[in-house]
Amino acid sequence: MNMKTKFIAFALLFSVSSAFAQKAKIQTAYNYFKYEQLDKAKEAIDEAAVNDGSMNIDKTWYYRGLIYEQIYNSDKFKDLAPNALEVAYLSYKKVLEVDPKSEFKDEIEKRLTYVKIDFFNKAVESFKVKDYASALTNFEYVLKITPEDSSANLYAAYSAERGKNNAKAIEHYQKIISMKEDAAAVYRSLAILYKVEKDTSRALFTLQDGRKKFPDDLDLMLAEINIYLPQGKNKEAIDLLNAAIAKDSKNASLYFALGATYDGMGNAKDAANNNLAKPDDRKELLSKAKDAYQKAIEDKPDYFEANYNLGALYFNQAAEMLSTINEIKDPKLYAAAKQNVDAVFNQSQPYLEKALELNPNDHDTLLSLKQLYFRQNSMDKYYKVKDKLDAQGK
Repeated sequence: MNMKTKFIAFALLFSVSSAFAQKAKIQTAYNYFKYEQLDKAKEAIDEAAVNDGSMNIDKTWYYRGLIYEQIYNSDKFKDLAPNALEVAYLSYKKVLEVDPKSEFKDEIEKRLTYVKIDFFNKAVESFKVKDYASALTNFEYVLKITPEDSSANLYAAYSAERGKNNAKAIEHYQKIISMKEDAAAVYRSLAILYKVEKDTSRALFTLQDGRKKFPDDLDLMLAEINIYLPQGKNKEAIDLLNAAIAKDSKNASLYFALGATYDGMGNAKDAANNNLAKPDDRKELLSKAKDAYQKAIEDKPDYFEANYNLGALYFNQAAEMLSTINEIKDPKLYAAAKQNVDAVFNQSQPYLEKALELNPNDHDTLLSLKQLYFRQNSMDKYYKVKDKLDAQGK
C-alpha cells in the first residue's frame, strides 16, 4: 500500500471513528438524562446538536427536546437555560424537519402537548404580574403548536392590548372572529383599538358587523353611539339610543346622551363654536331634550351633568325670550311677556342649584346662578355666588 493510499484509509477510518463518537455522544446525553444529571446531559446534547456527524440525526433533536423540557421543569437545573422551554419546542420541531417519518413522530405530538401546557401556564403567570410582553410571547408559542386555540388567541389579544401592542391585539381579535369563536366583547374591543389607531370607519364597520351577530348587545350599541355622536350623525345616534333605552330603561347615561343629542341639534354650532341657523323643528327638539334630561334626573337625582344641562337649557331659552320682548311697545303685553320670561328663568333655578350642590365650585353653574339671582333680586344668594366666583379669579 503506497503512502497516498494509507492516508486515504486513515482519513476514512478517522471519519468513521468521529461519526461513531458523535453518535455515542447522543447516547451519553440520554444516559445522563435518565439519571437526572441534566447539566451533563445538556453539555453532551448541545455538542451533538452542532456537530456535522450528529446534527442531522432525528434522535439528537428528540433527546435535546427531552433534556431541555426537563430542565425547564427542574427547580435544581432551571437556571442552566432560562429559555429552556423555547429550546425544547424548537428541538421537537427540528426532529420532523430532519426526518418527517421519524420513529419519534407520535411521541413528538405528545411532548408538544405538554410543552403547550407549560407555555400556557407560563403566559398566565406573566399576565398576572402584568408582564404583558412575555405573556404575549408565550401565548403565541401556544398558538404555534395549536393555531386554532381560541383561549390562547383571546388571551394573546388581551396581553397585546394591555401591553399597548395594538397591531398584535388587532391580529388576534381578527383571528378569533374568523374562527367563529367570538363574543360581543371581541367586536367592541377590536373597534376600540381601531379608534385608537384613528381608523374610525373600520371601527364602525366592526361594531356594525358585531351587531349583526349580537343585535341586542347594549355595549355594542353604546360603542356605536360613541362613534356617531362626535361625527354629528345625530339621526343614527338617536335611533340607537332609543334602541338602547328599550333594552335598559333605567340607564340615566342613555337618557342624558339622548338629551344632549337633541339639545345639540336644537342649538347647532360650527367647528369654531359659532351658532348656526336654528332648525325649523327647534322647539320640538328642545322639548325632547328637556324630557330626556328630566328622565335622567329621575333615574339618577345626583347626576350633575343632567341637572346642569337642563338648568342651562331653561336659562338660555329665557335669555333668548328676553332679547325679543324689548321690542314690545304695549305696556300690558310687555308685562305679560316679561312674566313668561321670568317663569322660564325660574324653571332653571332648581336644576342649577342642584348642580351647584353636587359640584360647589363649578364655574359655569356659579355664573348662571349669579345672573339668575340678580334678576330675581335675591341679593343674599347673589353675593354668595359672586364671592365664590371672585375667589376663583375668573
